[in-house]
Amino acid sequence: MPRPLAMVRNGKAAAPDSALTKPATNNLCEEKLTGMSKLSTVSCLAMALAMVGAASQTFTTNGGTINTVPVVMGSTTVGTSVITQSSNSTTAPGSLTTGTVAAEVTVPPIGYVDVRATIGGHAGALCNGSADDTAAIQRAINYAAAHDLAIHIPGTGSACVVSQLNVTNLNNKIRIVGDAGPISFQSVISCNETASNTGICIDLTGSQYIDIENLRIQYGTPPLAVIRMGKSSGGNGNNGNSQIIVTRLLDVEAGGSYAVYNNGGEVWSSYNDTFAGATIAQVVLSSGNTAAVSSPFTTLPSMPVSMSDVSFYGDNFVGGNQTILFDYGSGGTVEDVQILGGYGQTTSGHPFIADSGTGALRGLNIAGFRLEPQGGNPYPFMSMTQPTLRATVNAMYAAGVAPSTPGLVFGLIAQSSINLQPGDNPAFYPSTLVSCTFAEATLITDYANSSGQNTVNNCPGSNELTLQGTKGPIQSYPLSNSAQAGWYKLGTFVASSSNPGGFMITILTGQGFNSNAGQESVVHLLTRLGNGTAAPNVSGAYLYAIGNGPISHAALVATGGSTSSSNLSWDVYLQESDYAAGSYTIELPYNGSWTHSDSPASSPGGASNTVVPATVAGWMTSDGSLYSPTAPPGTSSTQVANTAFVTAALSAQAAKTGSLTAIIPLKAVTASLGGSPLPAGCTNQPTTKVDGATTSMVCEMSGAGGTQPANIVPRCFVSAANTVTPQLCTSVAITPPAQAYNVRVIP
Repeated sequence: MPRPLAMVRNGKAAAPDSALTKPATNNLCEEKLTGMSKLSTVSCLAMALAMVGAASQTFTTNGGTINTVPVVMGSTTVGTSVITQSSNSTTAPGSLTTGTVAAEVTVPPIGYVDVRATIGGHAGALCNGSADDTAAIQRAINYAAAHDLAIHIPGTGSACVVSQLNVTNLNNKIRIVGDAGPISFQSVISCNETASNTGICIDLTGSQYIDIENLRIQYGTPPLAVIRMGKSSGGNGNNGNSQIIVTRLLDVEAGGSYAVYNNGGEVWSSYNDTFAGATIAQVVLSSGNTAAVSSPFTTLPSMPVSMSDVSFYGDNFVGGNQTILFDYGSGGTVEDVQILGGYGQTTSGHPFIADSGTGALRGLNIAGFRLEPQGGNPYPFMSMTQPTLRATVNAMYAAGVAPSTPGLVFGLIAQSSINLQPGDNPAFYPSTLVSCTFAEATLITDYANSSGQNTVNNCPGSNELTLQGTKGPIQSYPLSNSAQAGWYKLGTFVASSSNPGGFMITILTGQGFNSNAGQESVVHLLTRLGNGTAAPNVSGAYLYAIGNGPISHAALVATGGSTSSSNLSWDVYLQESDYAAGSYTIELPYNGSWTHSDSPASSPGGASNTVVPATVAGWMTSDGSLYSPTAPPGTSSTQVANTAFVTAALSAQAAKTGSLTAIIPLKAVTASLGGSPLPAGCTNQPTTKVDGATTSMVCEMSGAGGTQPANIVPRCFVSAANTVTPQLCTSVAITPPAQAYNVRVIP
């Protein structure tokens, strides 16, 4: 049944007949609408048509038929209407009888253009699922843009079939609305291109302030991209910028490469949309347009362009291959992306989020999102190759089988927080939760699998939060012994074959039930690995303490009794006195790992090709007294110095050097380092002289003057007596700026 005929006043469409307000210029229609006259409905409709457009608009009669009445919006004729009546017309209201509307133009409510409307003498869209409606809908788009009206896609249940709609370079002009609910078929656009995987179905390039909602967009012969957004070189008086884009309740079904290809369309807010299918990616956020997806209607600016501020609220991503792709091109960035709530499915062998090109992701916030990888080969939630900065991931990864890949894969990751919760069945947790080349200022929350074991964190430099403590380059754990003296296995250290290095453990002890017992202590255990030429591949361990000595001895034991000269795993044992409870931290080398144990054990025995006892340097008690290293204070050990002795010795040395501080720190400033290309990894730099440094000491390095180049991690080691070798480490090939670095050697 046709829609009720509407009035048009002053170039604007009014409400349909059933909802007309009182027209001030026609008393007869006013009386009719208020029930005070016998004026027929058809006459009132005819008068309404006569009033369309200019005030001088008239209509004629012919044997009871009022015919060919133009329907005018402003100065544009948008169609005609034919009205039949049973008798000739007369000006006497009482002599008219009711007529019928034989045909009418569809004029939608205020502010809308229905794509089925006849515009400029051209028939409107049929939206019957078979006819090509491209030209009719394009006329509706052009007319709506010229008159600041919205475009209505009717809820016919059949598709409006189109190919390549031009909605480019428009500013504050476009609102396209339908009648479809979530993933339903009331208002449907079917993209039907001349050849499969070519063209753009709806091209929004260069347009801004756009609103599209309540539509299902499907395909017959699929386009390359269903929707294209992004910046253009300008046109139609518009500068080509693309921003403030809102989509709501869209169901975008892609049979070609992309559902949405966004090349610089910023501040895009997507509400409860569904993206399905796509052979390459359902949504591409691109600063570089690496895939060279062009616009059929406008030119594109040079790349890269800015690509930022995209938010997905409660969206669904289902089917297809890779789901979201960040494309940097050459040196571009994608910034400030949010995925808040929603649901996703990925096909076997494809990640949910990935990147391409060379650049960086700067700002990602995922919260309350659930991913259910499908098939027998679940891939990571994210698989990133380029640096990821300021990422917060708080999501669910619910695989249906145990994944063979990590849950998350990064290159360099920094300033980030990762909380990827495994799904409903602990048996299907990934064995490795996170893998990365290097992390800075990044916290990872770990989870236990069905065997109660934490998943592996293969992300050096990160801090890991577990039920047992914090894991990372500096990790913290409890020390539980409070009343039982003896040997304890503290944990197991595993070095990296690519960068084997020692570790340092700092123990804070003395917790217990006695008040004012003076049992507090700080104990340091330093180690240095061998060079892989002889078992057990440890060159030494060194123990010293401040306090009353709850830890008296330590030893390193090759794990599993290994006698390999290249052994990289050692168990650490401590001999503890009563009330040695407290906590400890371990500082790991690059790519090293630590597994906490803290369990009673037997004595590891003396030195052998599997055991390296620590050298005990001695104890300093709380009163400043020094004791012999043969035994801790409180036993038969001999006091060798006290505070007065140490003070006198330092004063004497200061008198010789002119400065007390000159004898304490071992430090230097390097020559200018960097300024030339570096490969990924750690690269040795020219050595720096540090008097007093020995190979058993620990070295630290930082940028001089408080400056620190981006993506560079400075490191150093004492390579020979009085000699330090600086290193510049990076996860990607880079040319860092040339600058000096501070070097400090810790005895």
